[in-house]
Order: sequence, then C-alpha cells, then structure tokens
Amino acid sequence: MNVAVYIIVETVKKLLGILIILFLIRSVMSWMPGDEESKFSNFITTVTEPVVSPFRLMTEKIQSLQGLPIDLSVFFASLTVMIVYFL
Repeated sequence: MNVAVYIIVETVKKLLGILIILFLIRSVMSWMPGDEESKFSNFITTVTEPVVSPFRLMTEKIQSLQGLPIDLSVFFASLTVMIVYFL
C-alpha cells in the first residue's frame, strides 16, 4: 500500500510542477503583445484557466485589487499551487 501512495504522491507532484511551469510561461506570454491567438498560447490558457478562474473571481471582489494594470489571479493561483507542491 505504501508503494501505491508513493506513486500517487509523486505523480501529483510532477503534475503540479508542470502546472507551475505553465503558469510561468503564461505570465511571460502575457507581457508579449500579439501572440494571443497561437495554438501554443491557446493550449497554455486552456490548461491553466480552470485553476486561475476561481482566483480571478476572488480578486474581482476585493476592492483594493480592482483597477490594477496587472492580473494578480495568475500570481495567486501559482502561489497556491506552489504551497501545495511543497507540502
């Protein structure tokens, strides 16, 4: 049973690590104009958006975060995934 738990934990950690890298790529791509419609950009958005979306809803409800020139929801999603990864 311990081997099965180890395999599951390691698989989840690998997937979370990949997700963290995808968040980083998404953040860097958001700074570069004009490539929003590429297949690669669509793939990154499709994979990361289900995690980012709840954080976007939360940041929209916080008055002090409204009107900022950057979208902090990707940062908060990345931070949360990193915390889970390192637990």
